[in-house]
Amino acid sequence: MSEGATMEIYENVALNAGGGLALKTGNTLVTGAGSKMKIARNKVDDFGAGILMIENSNLRVENGAQMEVHKNKARLGGAGIYVTDSNITVLDNNDDNGEYTGSVYDKNTFDVSENWLWSTVPSIGGAGLALGSRSKLHINARSLFHGNDAGVSDGGGISVFRTSVESGRLGECVDVIMEVLVPKGAKSDGDSAFGLIAETLPKSLIE
Repeated sequence: MSEGATMEIYENVALNAGGGLALKTGNTLVTGAGSKMKIARNKVDDFGAGILMIENSNLRVENGAQMEVHKNKARLGGAGIYVTDSNITVLDNNDDNGEYTGSVYDKNTFDVSENWLWSTVPSIGGAGLALGSRSKLHINARSLFHGNDAGVSDGGGISVFRTSVESGRLGECVDVIMEVLVPKGAKSDGDSAFGLIAETLPKSLIE
């Protein structure tokens, strides 16, 4: 999507996963000021009511574009977004070097809000975003995770999880590092944009 295009994906239902948008070895790019994708009120029985990303898929939002993932419902995890073996990149301006180069927008570039899980037993969690093995989340733009409800599970906003069967260093413990990138002159009232990078130490399958 580009050049100010808009797309709304809402009130869809899937039996297992990917109620709104399912990416399997696929790529989605939302770019350019005025371009906007909204994924809302979708429902699935298991994972990824809003967006499902598996098998080396990529989602990229950049250059003033916006994405909203709101009020999606799933039972087990990732009501807003469910990610394994895939990557999400959110940039204000096209910056791959981890440095903030953009301006402050009136609205958030990436808004994941009011998604919820309805399982009665604990599961992988992540009502807003469930980030699984061999996946990467890179946010360097003004973003919001708000009002997401994981119910009896963990990670109302974001859950980092391991799938039940993994190759490699199964069971090895790692530290998850959340790096916040704040532009110079940032205010404390929340008006200034910031970046967020998630990685592990030592390097692991979830990076």
